[in-house]
Amino acid sequence: MACVLACALDESTMGELNRLCSRLNLTVIRVDPKVYTCSLRDIVDGTTLLAPPSGEKKMEDPMMIMCGLTRREFDTLLDELKQAHCRIRFKAVMTPTNKRWNIFQLHDEMVKEEAVFLAARSADASQKP
Repeated sequence: MACVLACALDESTMGELNRLCSRLNLTVIRVDPKVYTCSLRDIVDGTTLLAPPSGEKKMEDPMMIMCGLTRREFDTLLDELKQAHCRIRFKAVMTPTNKRWNIFQLHDEMVKEEAVFLAARSADASQKP
C-alpha cells in the first residue's frame, strides 16, 4: 500500500499534506507519538498494538516517510510540496533496511545525515575563492 507517514506535523501542514496526497490518491497516516517505538513496517501494516513505552523521549521535528510510492508519485509529491511552500524538515523513504527501524531511530539517523550534509556544504563554501 502506497502511503505517507506523518509525524509531528502542525495542523496547517497536516492539512496541506492531506490535500496534496489526496490528489495523488495516496493515504496519509498521522502517526500517534505513542507508537513512535514501533517499526515503520508495523505502523504501515497497522500492527502497532504491542508498542513498548517510549519513556520521556520526544520528537518534535516535522517528518514524513514515503512508503511504496512510485517514482512518479515521489517526484510529483515533492514538487507539489515545494510549490505549496509546505515545510517539513525531514522527508524519508521507507526502504528494506529502515522498515525495521522505529520513528526515533529514523529521526536520529536523519539528524546525523543532515549534520554531515551541512558540514560538507560549509566546507565547500569556505573553499571557494
